[in-house]
Amino acid sequence: MGGILKIEATKMPPDLSRWVLQRYNPESECIEVPGRGEIPVTADSVQQTLGLRNSGEEVFYGWDAEAISFINNKYGFESGSAPEITTFCKMIEDMNGRAHDDSMRAWLIVVASTFICPTTSLHVSPRCYPIVADLDKVKTLNFCSFTANQIRSALMTRKKKAVTCCVHHLVVSAFFPPY
Repeated sequence: MGGILKIEATKMPPDLSRWVLQRYNPESECIEVPGRGEIPVTADSVQQTLGLRNSGEEVFYGWDAEAISFINNKYGFESGSAPEITTFCKMIEDMNGRAHDDSMRAWLIVVASTFICPTTSLHVSPRCYPIVADLDKVKTLNFCSFTANQIRSALMTRKKKAVTCCVHHLVVSAFFPPY
């Protein structure tokens, strides 16, 4: 694959976002689609759709000065400015398929920033750094619960004009329901 991996933030178009926001029912944890049924937004539905781990420790996605300092020092980033997602994609590409801790961390940062809990920014969110700081701990984290929580949180924020969350789960669930 030549060139830098093309990564874009996963954001629903504004009209679709408003439509989804209006149909999310927090009590049932479902997006209720008139005449079509429901799209569940639960850890179980995420596990069924994406095959992620659905047990283990809670994922911490937040500000952690130690994790931010660790990643900044490890990759030579300046404090106070988060690198662009393409910086990590280029890093992965330059590793030429070598598998080691640095490639795993870079890959997980890209996945978290573009797939599991994307934002509208072209920069990675340092809130994902605690997830990757200790790679041994990654294997013990409940990514299904985390992803479902991120989706529900995005759907509960009615003031936003666009939903940024793991829309992949919603799309797959909408077109390929488990029933």
